[in-house]
Amino acid sequence: MPPRKPPGEWLEAQLSALLTLGEGLEVPINGTFVAKPWTLLKLACLRYYVPIYLRILRNRYQRLAFIDLYSAAGASHYLQADSGLTIPGSSVIAAAGFDDGSGTPNRFDELVAIDLSAENLVTLARNVRPWGFEGGKNLFPIQSDSPKMAGAVGEHLSEKGGTHALVFADSDRLEPSFDALRAIVKGHDAVDLVILHLVSGAAMSNSREVLRRFYGCDPTEGFERESLSDLYVRQLERGLRPTVDEHPSTIVEKVRVAGGSGMGGYCYDLDFAWRRTRGDSPFTGTIATLRSKVGQLDGDDVRHVISTIRGSQRKLG
Repeated sequence: MPPRKPPGEWLEAQLSALLTLGEGLEVPINGTFVAKPWTLLKLACLRYYVPIYLRILRNRYQRLAFIDLYSAAGASHYLQADSGLTIPGSSVIAAAGFDDGSGTPNRFDELVAIDLSAENLVTLARNVRPWGFEGGKNLFPIQSDSPKMAGAVGEHLSEKGGTHALVFADSDRLEPSFDALRAIVKGHDAVDLVILHLVSGAAMSNSREVLRRFYGCDPTEGFERESLSDLYVRQLERGLRPTVDEHPSTIVEKVRVAGGSGMGGYCYDLDFAWRRTRGDSPFTGTIATLRSKVGQLDGDDVRHVISTIRGSQRKLG
């Protein structure tokens, strides 16, 4: 077995792939979101996870769908020093899939993108077209807000028999509501999830109603980051699906992305959740590896690697 690559090499490989995917993508003129270093860490996690997910499940299900609950336009700007870069969003990462050398790319069979902005969805359609995704064929843009999201997803999945879906929920607020996630799972149990949990944002929230809606309960254990992180994992394990013989029917593994300190620091979890099945889960080891990589990284590492990549590109140019 070859020796493990240092985390810096792992991050450079993921960010290089992201920058390559970002070439030629379009960001809406009215787009206001600018990616931060921790945004790139999150996207590096997804870029690592998607090929493994597709490889494991490709021969187990008739159709594989990627459902992006907060898709935006599929691309955003990233600014560092004198460089302005375009970074692919989650829908583009999913659309690209991976090439295992067989000559046939391994990709999701369909992409469902949900966003409140019609302009974002039109731009996203152009951004995923290079990978063969076309509206009405295998791309399904849905203009919807959070309260109506579960119904829109459920209606789409109910029309597609034999579909297994990976639901990606990445909101810059404490969204989606726990009830919305539970409704999606109840309507179509053949789903796995990756959910962004803004732990630092939740710890600073002064709205009990927002917290209650997000966690699906009243967080009475205090507002420390770790207690909120553990609470959400327990809710996902036991609240998404009925328990069987007192065992949670959902397995949840989290990857922490954190950096800085105090009010200027950031801290969030990527919670990977999937249905419990007989035997060992093939995803557990994958998340453990991902956790070991990302746990050693922060925004300074991202900035350093981006500078290294850009320096190499200038020399080649």
